[in-house]
Amino acid sequence: MKQETTILSRPGHEGGYVLLENISWETYEALLGDLGEHPGKRIFYDHGLLEIMTLSPEHEWIKRLIGRFIELLTLELNIDIRSVGSTTWKRKILKRGFEPDECYYIANEEVVRGKGKIDIDKDPVPDLVVECDISRSSLNREGIYSAFGISEVWRFDGKKVHFFELMENGSYVKTDTSAAFPFLTSVDLNRFLDMRIAMSETRLMQAFQKWVRQTLGSSRRQ
Repeated sequence: MKQETTILSRPGHEGGYVLLENISWETYEALLGDLGEHPGKRIFYDHGLLEIMTLSPEHEWIKRLIGRFIELLTLELNIDIRSVGSTTWKRKILKRGFEPDECYYIANEEVVRGKGKIDIDKDPVPDLVVECDISRSSLNREGIYSAFGISEVWRFDGKKVHFFELMENGSYVKTDTSAAFPFLTSVDLNRFLDMRIAMSETRLMQAFQKWVRQTLGSSRRQ
């Protein structure tokens, strides 16, 4: 039996991660159960590599702001969504599992509507995943998302949000606009995200809502 070994650790009150190697699927599931009682952590698993992330206040602030932008967009556009937050998604056959910062059903919302339990062996996976990677993960998260078939990922790298779209060959390509919200560019989103330093969340959401309405109004008149 292979020894479970810590190969990298960056813990701390400002967030960080511990990466373990040679972790069995059974150990991964046991840790999910044990750590599920301790909020403020995310767990990723990829073929025996297991990463435990601790979350900083900045991490939680950014991911909730991005989530609020998405939720406001869907309200203004009258788009049905199912929010599933940081749900644990895992498939033994893939030997992978992940816990996103935020995730949403958009195109497939109707398929999972009203379901208390979603089974991704039968049901579709979320359409959009939000990831805040402030602490610099050492896992190949794109490989994990690709294996599950996540069609769009919004990734905050500590400075900016970038949009990625899944291609037919299983790779992700950075895009200027969102696949879920084609009128929204990463430049637009980052402009509002940068405003978080100078104004309250309430004022920020109001400014974003005003911009969305003006932008949609202009496009409809054209």
